[in-house]
Amino acid sequence: RSYEEAGSFLLKPPPPGPDSLEEGEMVAGRHRIVKMLGRGGMAEVYEAQDSLLNEKVALKTLRAGLAADAALLRSFQKEIRLARRITHPNVCRVYDFGVHEFPEEPGREPLQFFTMQLLGGETLAEREAGKTLAVLESQLKGSVPAGATTRLPLTEPFSVP
Repeated sequence: RSYEEAGSFLLKPPPPGPDSLEEGEMVAGRHRIVKMLGRGGMAEVYEAQDSLLNEKVALKTLRAGLAADAALLRSFQKEIRLARRITHPNVCRVYDFGVHEFPEEPGREPLQFFTMQLLGGETLAEREAGKTLAVLESQLKGSVPAGATTRLPLTEPFSVP
């Protein structure tokens, strides 16, 4: 089926899951959830207020039920280790890793999370609204016309120490 028939998945954020964090909820005694920014197959990302440093951060959580899968947990932790080693203007900084317990909810799995730089600006949905699938594909393949602006793909070299 065509892109036009399918509608734009970019314009509709996925609904929260049953174990999603709520606005105002405190994570690890330090990060107050402001709002959900996005949700994917493996993780959810929230805007959070770091009460210790008095800064807004992005807080990425491994979705409930996935932490029990050792391979997925290793993949999540590997993402954190690799991201902490990259320094590049087009890559947000990773700050910390943590585990949040739910003592008030016996039986609920601990929440694995990491915090990273919260970047302002347009969401992908806002940026890409109205573009055709062909334009999006050409940007992802790096065939962006001269003078066009895009964040993908990275065009400057970077290194992982």
